Amino acid sequence: MKLIYQRRFTLLAILTGLLLLGGCASVPHNEYVEGTDFSRYQTFAWAPRDVHTVDDPILDSQILNQRVERAVRGVLLSRGYTEVKDNPDMLVTYHAASKERIRAVGYGIGLGYHSYSAYWRHSIHFAAPEYDTYEEGVFIIDVVDHQQDRLVWRGWDTAVLTQENFSESQVLFMTQKILSGFPPLR
Repeated sequence: MKLIYQRRFTLLAILTGLLLLGGCASVPHNEYVEGTDFSRYQTFAWAPRDVHTVDDPILDSQILNQRVERAVRGVLLSRGYTEVKDNPDMLVTYHAASKERIRAVGYGIGLGYHSYSAYWRHSIHFAAPEYDTYEEGVFIIDVVDHQQDRLVWRGWDTAVLTQENFSESQVLFMTQKILSGFPPLR
């Protein structure tokens, strides 16, 4: 009987952990100018990159820039857009930034079931809050109406910065996630 309760408790703990991890997945955001006819955009080109002082040289890397451009180009081409050099319908650009964040892990409560002497007992453990800092990165993709020279769509997502974020596969994953909202559905 004790073994059955232990297995049920273990299964419950695993399911709770999976649900909590699923809740941590980020959801990309986007905003756009209401009334914009996105169906008229058929061609794109890269907006000229502004030359400015860089606060975070890791995020302003030529290697990262090439990975982002390949990823965005691949997603847009797969959706039927055409890349052109002259007179595009839309200009595409991206931005990356990072910010130090503080993460607080609140009071923790742990439930247990253990043997004490010859008897099985329930137990509850309490943990004090802990604080931690981490770098959060934001990846933004902008679409600018070339004729009107105005931003018409912006999509972004955030993630904890790690070395993996800069890999080809992760850049493609984030790009696909962000551009899943482009063009906006009506």
